[in-house]
Amino acid sequence: MDATLVKEVTEHVEELNSHVKPPVDNRMISVPGRPSDDEFIRIMAEIMGKIEGVIFKNESPRHGRGTQRYENWIVEMRMKAERENLRSWIIGCRYLVEFNAALIYYDDLRACDAILYLERKVFFEELPHTATHIEKQCVRYYKERETQLHDLCEMEDIEDIPKLVALVDCLQKCFEREPKSRGIVLTRTRAATIALQEFIRDEPRLQQFVKVDRLVGKGKVSDYGFMTEAEQQRAIRRLKQGLDGEDGCNLLVATDIAQEGLDIPTCNFVIKYNFVSNEIGAVQARGRARAAESVCYLIVQEGAKNQQREIMNQEKEKLMKEAMKRVNAIPGDDLIARIKARQIKLIEDYKEELKRKEKRRNTDAAHEVDVVCKECKRFVCYGTDLVRKGTHYICREIGRASCRERV
Repeated sequence: MDATLVKEVTEHVEELNSHVKPPVDNRMISVPGRPSDDEFIRIMAEIMGKIEGVIFKNESPRHGRGTQRYENWIVEMRMKAERENLRSWIIGCRYLVEFNAALIYYDDLRACDAILYLERKVFFEELPHTATHIEKQCVRYYKERETQLHDLCEMEDIEDIPKLVALVDCLQKCFEREPKSRGIVLTRTRAATIALQEFIRDEPRLQQFVKVDRLVGKGKVSDYGFMTEAEQQRAIRRLKQGLDGEDGCNLLVATDIAQEGLDIPTCNFVIKYNFVSNEIGAVQARGRARAAESVCYLIVQEGAKNQQREIMNQEKEKLMKEAMKRVNAIPGDDLIARIKARQIKLIEDYKEELKRKEKRRNTDAAHEVDVVCKECKRFVCYGTDLVRKGTHYICREIGRASCRERV
């Protein structure tokens, strides 16, 4: 950290609070999750179980499907498959990751949003004639149950989705309390912002007073749901205008890009939709509600990991304040000396890491390195054919690529 002091406001605190107003209501709203015998979950788990049985045989999932831990396990299995050149495992893991993501979406959103995610990410085109046997099996398992899954989407009632019921209730209260309200709904992923925007726009109870837009980070053209910088600025401008502007809006559904640095003085509520970061992010998110009498709500599932994380964040925030008091009690010269010693240690560690990276980089000459496809292990190009474009490496000899990885 390139700083010699860490300071906080200790004088004129009341005057500062008159300009920077903390939320008058900062509340966590806990709601039940989906029932354990849910039919949609049962069918998706059955499909995933069949894929697991085909590719892993003697390996069983270490964690429940539809969780981050399950995804971590699948990533471990894929890394093992890449080391041992088990192509069927690699392909099966790719499908399992997406099915797991769809189940995670289903936990927060509508069934149709989970299916739409799958269709946009996985089943958006017919398999090529070069598709492997395992790819055909994965697709067949889904297609066999596709009609049932779509029927469940048609029958689903919003009242059966506790988090969405809580979201509607929070939005109604905010806009009924102050019709000219402007707010932000924070969620975890780009795909979730699309789903929530569509839900809020189409929900009859919200149509009379909500005009919604979305705000997410930049990305590649191939990234699902990305926004250009011009689109980002337009969304921010629309919220600043509010409904008084011809093209304004009064609600943004956003990812963590809106958690810090977004300065909209008229924003008077923030709703974190099953969105929990760290203790610093919690403070930053709360700070987006800048107007007087603002509120900040967190909607989470009862007993879930995010509820526990938020409780820990609240404790860590208290510890941060206590730590600042101890830091401010250290005499000035002593504090500066400690900070400089810490900085020197960090710089030395950083230099050592650079040396280790350089040593690894020089182990093999580029012309001696063969780049192979991580799925089929066939030769793609030489190390000398790779060039860096921004944060990516591309092969100049495109014609050498022997297979493409379908995402």
